[in-house]
Amino acid sequence: MYVRAEYQGRGYGKALLKEVEKKLIKEQVKEITLCAYSPNYFTPGVDLKYKKALLFFEQNGYVRGMEAVSMKKDLFTYHMPQKTLEMIEHLKEEGIRFHTYSLSYMEKLLAFVKQEFDAGWVRNILQAIRDGEAEGTILIAEDKENHVIGYCMRKIDGNDARFGPIGVKESVRSKGIGGILFDLQMREMQKRGIYYAYFLWTHGDAIRFYERHGMSVYRTYQLYRKSI
Repeated sequence: MYVRAEYQGRGYGKALLKEVEKKLIKEQVKEITLCAYSPNYFTPGVDLKYKKALLFFEQNGYVRGMEAVSMKKDLFTYHMPQKTLEMIEHLKEEGIRFHTYSLSYMEKLLAFVKQEFDAGWVRNILQAIRDGEAEGTILIAEDKENHVIGYCMRKIDGNDARFGPIGVKESVRSKGIGGILFDLQMREMQKRGIYYAYFLWTHGDAIRFYERHGMSVYRTYQLYRKSI
């Protein structure tokens, strides 16, 4: 929501918000969130630079939750880290391999994501398949028994440079598979002439993961919820 600067302070924002809340109550909504999950947001919360907006929502009963960040990485001078190349070779000895998506992986990938993550991620994959873009946007890790144990993708909102989501089977997360998938995706993006990678949402320990791989924060958001 937005109110033009010359009309701010007159109660128009509050009136709009109350009207939306009334409509949601009629729909039997129990909680309103200002952090709707990807891809259905412009931003995943309220940018901290909008001080008046933060105060506005708090004055209207919205409670602070966690903070989230957007991150980015310059790919102009990207080189695959030597450590990553060595890890790939080491994991080969365990039978773990990395591939671009192909149709033969569809059922295994969808089953893996449904079991390990959530429906939103399944939706992203299905959309890429329907658009004929899965082969160029999804990377897969599989074990020696040909089971999918990790994947990552990009372009979930149609923007070539948008990275994510990325996920690895919980039982093998200590092997560095996520970092390898990330680096492989960066290399694939660079090879395709994409020289900038970004995503709109992460928080907590994941921030440190991305910082270790050269990404930096460019926006920070406050998430809010309100019971109605």
